[in-house]
Amino acid sequence: MPRKGPEGGRAPSFPGPYPYDPYEEILTRLVDKPPFRNRPEEPESEAELRARLAAILDTSEDAIFSTDLEGIITSWNAGAERLYGFTREEATGRSVSMLVPDAHADEIPSIRDRLKRGERVSRFETVRQTKDGRRLRVSLSASPISDDEGQVTGTCVVARDIGERREAERALLESRERADELSALMDSVPAVVVQAHDPQTRRITGNRRAHEAFRVPLDGNLSLSAEESERPRHFRVLQDGVEVSLEKMPIHRAAQGEPRYDQEWEIRFRDGRVMHLFGNAIPVYDRDGNPRGALAAMIDITERKRAEQELRESEERLRFAKVAAGIGTHEYHPSTGVVVWDERTREIWGVDEDEPISYDLWLSSVHPDDRGSVQVALERALDPDDDASYNAEYRVINRRDGTTRWVQATGAVTYSEGRPVRLVGTVRDRTEQKKAEEELQEAHRRKDAFLATLSHELRNPLAAIRTALYALGEEGKESAPVRAMTEIIERQSSHLVRLIDDLLDVSRISLGKMALRRERIDVAAVVRQVIADSSPLSKEGGLRLSASVPEEPIKVDADRVRIAQVVNNLLHNAYKFTPVGGEIRVTVETDDGEVVIRVADTGVGMTAEERARVFEMFGQADEGVPGEGLGIGLSLARSIVELHGGSIEAKSAGPGLGSEFLMRIQAADTEAREVEGAGEPAGSGKRRRSTEARRIVLGEDSFDLRQTLALVLEGKGYEVETAANGSEAFEKAQEHRPDIVLLDIGMPRMDGYEVARRIRSEPWGGEMLLIAMTGWGQERDQEMALEAGFDAHLVKPVDLDVLLEALQEQRG
Repeated sequence: MPRKGPEGGRAPSFPGPYPYDPYEEILTRLVDKPPFRNRPEEPESEAELRARLAAILDTSEDAIFSTDLEGIITSWNAGAERLYGFTREEATGRSVSMLVPDAHADEIPSIRDRLKRGERVSRFETVRQTKDGRRLRVSLSASPISDDEGQVTGTCVVARDIGERREAERALLESRERADELSALMDSVPAVVVQAHDPQTRRITGNRRAHEAFRVPLDGNLSLSAEESERPRHFRVLQDGVEVSLEKMPIHRAAQGEPRYDQEWEIRFRDGRVMHLFGNAIPVYDRDGNPRGALAAMIDITERKRAEQELRESEERLRFAKVAAGIGTHEYHPSTGVVVWDERTREIWGVDEDEPISYDLWLSSVHPDDRGSVQVALERALDPDDDASYNAEYRVINRRDGTTRWVQATGAVTYSEGRPVRLVGTVRDRTEQKKAEEELQEAHRRKDAFLATLSHELRNPLAAIRTALYALGEEGKESAPVRAMTEIIERQSSHLVRLIDDLLDVSRISLGKMALRRERIDVAAVVRQVIADSSPLSKEGGLRLSASVPEEPIKVDADRVRIAQVVNNLLHNAYKFTPVGGEIRVTVETDDGEVVIRVADTGVGMTAEERARVFEMFGQADEGVPGEGLGIGLSLARSIVELHGGSIEAKSAGPGLGSEFLMRIQAADTEAREVEGAGEPAGSGKRRRSTEARRIVLGEDSFDLRQTLALVLEGKGYEVETAANGSEAFEKAQEHRPDIVLLDIGMPRMDGYEVARRIRSEPWGGEMLLIAMTGWGQERDQEMALEAGFDAHLVKPVDLDVLLEALQEQRG
C-alpha cells in the first residue's frame, strides 16, 4: 500500500533506492507535535520522549542535527559525525557555516529565512565540506522547530551523502551514451560483428553489416542454436570445406571461455552463394568471471579468396607452361644486388638449391666472350633514359659439369623515382635450338659453296665447248646438217650458261655478296631490248608476242643488267608454260610513282597452292606440266627486285586460264634529282669542305675492319691514317688535321663520343666532317651522336656505297 504523508496525502516520491521519502518520515517524527504529544493512549514522560528521540537519531544512517535561529548547532547525531567528521562535542555550539564552502555561503540566508517563516526545505541538493576539507554532494531537508505558542525557535536538518548515487547515475548515463556510440560505430564499420548473449549461443545478434551478410532481418536471430521458430535455415557454416557442428563453432567455443583467433569461416547459402569470413571470437565475462557470451568480429574475404584461387590456378598453369617450354625465371634488384632464380634457372647454371645467388656469380658464369655485350644489354635496360628492354642471347658455362649452354634472357624493369628497382624476366635454354640453327646454317653454307664451285667449274668445259663450236661453225658453213646441229648446240649451251649464271647469282644473294650497280636508266628501253633479244624463242615455240611499251623514257635508279635479267626470266617462264598458239603480252606503265612491268600469258595457269610457292627456291610446277629448268629463275627474280626495293607478285584465275606476273619498282624523282644536282649535295648544309677533301683519320678497334676499310678508301684515292683506340684517334686528328674523321663509338681508352667532343672543342676541329660508325642504331643513339658533334651516324655493317657516296659529296 502507498504510504501516506503527515497530512494524510500521498508522500512525495524520490527517484532513488527508497520506495518513499525518508526525510519526510524523520522530520515528521522529530518535529511534528502530533506523534509525540497529545496522545493520551500513550502517556509518556518527557524523559521517555527524549530517550526515544535519541534512539532514533543515533540509529539513523543520515546526518541529523538541529540549530537555533542563528544557525548555532544544538544537537548532532552519530550519522552527522560519520558524514562530516566532527564529533558531537566539536560540532555542538558552533555555527552551521563551518559545513558550508565559501562558494555556497549565499545559500544559508535564504534557507534560514524560509525556515523562520515556518516553511520546510525538502531535498535541496548542494555541496558541503567535512572536517578535513573534503567536498560532499549532499541532499538536505530542513524543517522549523516551534514552541508551544507556535513560534519558530530553531531548525532540524537531515543530510544525506548522494555522491555515490550521482556518480552511479553519471556512470550509467555515460555507459548508455557509450553503448549508443558503440552501436552506431558497429553499424558504420564494414566488418561483420556478432554477439552471443548466452553461453549456449542460443541468441546471436549483430551489427547491420552482419545481418545483411547473413541475410537475416535486423530483429532476427543469427544463431543456428536458436529455438526452432527463430533458427535461420538458409545457410551453413564450414571450415576447411567440412560443415562445423554447433558446439565446435568458434563463437560457441568462445562463449564457453575459449577464445578463437585468426579463424576462417565459410558460409554456404542455399542458393549456392559462398561467403568467406576471417576474424576472432572472444568470451564476454560476468562480474564473477564466468563466461556469459561472446563477441566475434570478422571481415569478408570472399573476393580475396577468389583472387587467391585464380592466382593459384594461374601460377599452376604458368608452372606447367614453364616446365613444358623449359623456361626459367630470374629476378634482379640493382640497389641491393639481390638475385633470385627459380629451379630451372639454377639447373641451367648448374647451381645447387641451397647455394646463394649473386650478381657476381651470374656474371662469372657467362662466357668471357659474351660478358661485355651482356653487361651492355643489362645497363641499357636499367637506364631510365633508354627505352630498351632486357633481351640478351649469350653462352653460360655450367658450374656443375662445365658444359657451355646458349641461353635467351629477357626481362622488364620497374622504376621508382627515376631509379631501377627490379628486373624480372625469363631464361630459356637455346643450346639444342642453337645447335640446330648452326647445323642448318652450315648446310646452307655448304650448299652455297657447292653451287658457287659448281658454277665456276662448269665454266671451264663450257669455254672449250663454245670455242669448238665456233671452229665447227667456220668449217661447216656450207653443210646444212652441220649448220642445224651447230644452232642446236649454240642454243642449248646458251641455255646452260644462263642456268649457271642463275646458280651463281643465287649463291651470291644467299651469301649477301650481290652488289647492285645503280644508275639512272630508261627501263622502257631495257624492256624493249629484252623483247627483241628473246623474240626468236617465241617464233620457235609458235607463240604470239605483243608489247605495250611507251616510247618516251621511263627513268629508274637501278642496275641495268639485273633489271634485264628479271624481265628475261619472266619471259622465259612464260615461254615454258604457254602451249603452241598461245599469246604472251608485255606492258610497261607508271602508277602513283611506281613503274609496273607486266608479263601475261595464256598458258597452263596456276592453282592457289602453286601461286603460294611459285617464288620458292627450286619450286617446280606439278608433274605433267611441260617445262624445263631448275626452278630458280622466279626466286632469283624476286630477290633481285627486292634488292632494288621493289616487289613482284603472281596472279592466275586458275589452271588453264593463264598467268600474270607484276613487277613494281620505284620511279626516279627527276625534279628532285635535278634540283639536288643544281645546288649543294644533300646533307651538306652543316659544313661544306673543300673539293680537296682527301685526308681521313679512321678510328676503329677491330683490326680486320680497320685494315679492309682503309684499303677500300685508299683504293678510292684517299689518304688514310688509322687508329686502334680513341686516344690514338684524337692524337692522329690533332697531328694530321684531316678533312674527314671516321670513328667507331665503342673504342677502348676513349669512346667515339668523347673523341668527337674533344675535336669540336679545338679551333682546328670545327670544319672537319665527323662520321660515327656504331652497332647502336636506336633513335637515342643517333641523338647522342649529333649532340657529341657528329655530322652523320652510320649503323654497322656500313653500306660502303652509302659511305663512299657521302665522302664523294664532300670532295665535290
